[in-house]
Amino acid sequence: MVGWTLGVAERGERVLSNIHKPSLTPYLPAADKATGCAVIVAPGGGHRELWSDHEGHNIARWLSERGIAAFVIKYRLARETNSTYTIKDHALADTV
Repeated sequence: MVGWTLGVAERGERVLSNIHKPSLTPYLPAADKATGCAVIVAPGGGHRELWSDHEGHNIARWLSERGIAAFVIKYRLARETNSTYTIKDHALADTV
């Protein structure tokens, strides 16, 4: 079990839902470009789904090309239909 469901929107954008195993995907800059800065990129979707390409991985690639380490978070969705997760109890926990 992968712990999430992948959908593909009209223009090929990957949309994730049904997430039960949060994770971080690292995008690290080349050593000679590294600035020492890092960010967590949280793709949007209103806590119902994650638009993982243009609001996640594309941004992380852009940042890493400019020397900033970026980590795309795949987080549990509190507003998804029948979700047992809450923003208050699970959102911060998914970042560690």
